[in-house]
Amino acid sequence: MRATLALMDRSSYADVLAQPTRARLYALMQASSQPLDTVQLAGALGLHPNGVRAHLEQMRAAGLITRARARAPQQRGRPRDIWLIAPGVPDGPHIAELPPPARAGSAALPAPPPGGDEAYRRLAVLRSSLRSYLAWAEDKAREHGLTAAQFQLALAVHVSAGEDGPTMTELADALLLRHHSVVGLVDRAEEAGVVERVRHPEQPSRVHVRLTDEGVARFRMIADQHLQELAQLAPHMQALWGAFAPGRY
Repeated sequence: MRATLALMDRSSYADVLAQPTRARLYALMQASSQPLDTVQLAGALGLHPNGVRAHLEQMRAAGLITRARARAPQQRGRPRDIWLIAPGVPDGPHIAELPPPARAGSAALPAPPPGGDEAYRRLAVLRSSLRSYLAWAEDKAREHGLTAAQFQLALAVHVSAGEDGPTMTELADALLLRHHSVVGLVDRAEEAGVVERVRHPEQPSRVHVRLTDEGVARFRMIADQHLQELAQLAPHMQALWGAFAPGRY
């Protein structure tokens, strides 16, 4: 029975690590002699912490890794999330075939392509395309009575791994905002009927944020429009990103 469960675990882990970014995150954690935080992992892969955090949460939900909170010596402010390989993972998934990752903590980024008029032109087109998408996103949020920031808040609440909804601290981490800024954002979203605060029954000082029924309905309408728009933009954006691949200049 135990062997069968181990095989099932391996299959589940393999499914999660079939995504290249998650596989490389796991490789970094295996290679490191100490726990790593979200910013260290993001820097090592040259990615944004928000995107890395979403991958880490999926790995945590699958039982591959665990999350803890820690504050470095002399550090002020909120504790940081640190990530560790979960105890009991059977030998760890086999990832030897992956390219070696950048060493954690070195903040090694992919080498940028050299300059030149063509490279700069493509950079301008890429930035213009991203700004156009963000402007479109703001318009869609306004059509449903929300700001772009409120939709981003709703998205962070919706994808949160916790059953009770994220805490203010978790939202601040996910949205890269200071605690007081998140409080104000939640205040305005609550007034708009999108979210509600819920106090933990056993820890009254611990406040979670959940989507209201109205918030869920509005979120899904906007999110579905985003997915449809991104599906149409995908070929164009893939071509733009591909233009910056190593060896293209």
